[in-house]
Amino acid sequence: MFRATRTALVVRGFVGRFVYSAVAAEGPDGARSFRLLSDILLGVVAGAVDDPVAAATEAGRSWGAYLTDAPAPTERIGAEEGQRRLRATLEGMGFVTEAEAPAEEPAGEPAVGASRDGAGGGGEDAEGMRRLRLHRCPFREVAQRRPDIICAVHLGLMRGTVDTLRAPLAAESLEPFVTPHLCVATLRRTDLPTGREVRDTLSG
Repeated sequence: MFRATRTALVVRGFVGRFVYSAVAAEGPDGARSFRLLSDILLGVVAGAVDDPVAAATEAGRSWGAYLTDAPAPTERIGAEEGQRRLRATLEGMGFVTEAEAPAEEPAGEPAVGASRDGAGGGGEDAEGMRRLRLHRCPFREVAQRRPDIICAVHLGLMRGTVDTLRAPLAAESLEPFVTPHLCVATLRRTDLPTGREVRDTLSG
């Protein structure tokens, strides 16, 4: 199913066009041409598939997997290394990334498996949620016109990256334009015990 969807997107030209549209020609004429081309392609995507957001997410996932060097079968990538490599991929695209410190928590012991270390713990809260700030989106002008499609590509790219790394992280969501130049991605640790498991451990 995954390969069939990716192949269909490649055949229609959606995947490659998403990736290579990041670099526009220099000068005002090149900028106008880039805007026109991006508007045309966005219109094609929006009108050619039943669910353009799902198609854009899948395209991003395909390219996230393609752009990521998979670890060796015996190599285990932890959450911190997975986040570091994800940030490197995003920064290679032109983003400036920043791990957000977790919100202040009440006094007491952290939840089992959680970390309060905003640096070593990747800015993780007691539920294993991390927020990654994305500044200077290289697709900002296009994304402002169709954030549903462009941001879906970026969310899919993050998912494809962490999936390929086999890191214990899930890209949960991407909140566009929290400020005019800032988007925020939410990552979730997948190797922490659930609340029920914690209660069972404590009661046992």
